[in-house]
Amino acid sequence: MQKKSPEPVATASYPQARPLRAIGLMCVAWVLFACLDTTAKYLGSATDLPAAQVVWMRFLGQLLAMIAVLGLVAVPSLLRTQKLKTQIARSFLLLGSTTFNFLALKHLRLDQTTTVGFLTPLTVALLAGPMLGEWIGWRRAVAILVGFGGI
Repeated sequence: MQKKSPEPVATASYPQARPLRAIGLMCVAWVLFACLDTTAKYLGSATDLPAAQVVWMRFLGQLLAMIAVLGLVAVPSLLRTQKLKTQIARSFLLLGSTTFNFLALKHLRLDQTTTVGFLTPLTVALLAGPMLGEWIGWRRAVAILVGFGGI
């Protein structure tokens, strides 16, 4: 007899799972990333702006969008952190990732860089076990292999 895992309980700290909403949000996120990459490719290739300037404009646009959505009052509270070193390291990783992506867009087609972007969640899932001790089950491993095949 196979042991069933308990169903997740919806509480204030653990919201109820909404897979269709999550899938929809991921689709919207990928569309927005594709728009961002298209804009970066246009600015880097057609106008010959340096990659550093395109990266700077990307993060300035993000800051302005955050201020527009959250308001000027909420932004300072977002800057407080309990783990400053970790936050700085994450910030530099995002800066590096964005810079290398925008540099790659000067030499690769947009569909090629988007494919590399689609590989990111699959790579994270595969590396979560050895690096974080968060091992995936065999079903997720099969789904990752199918995803790699699809890409």
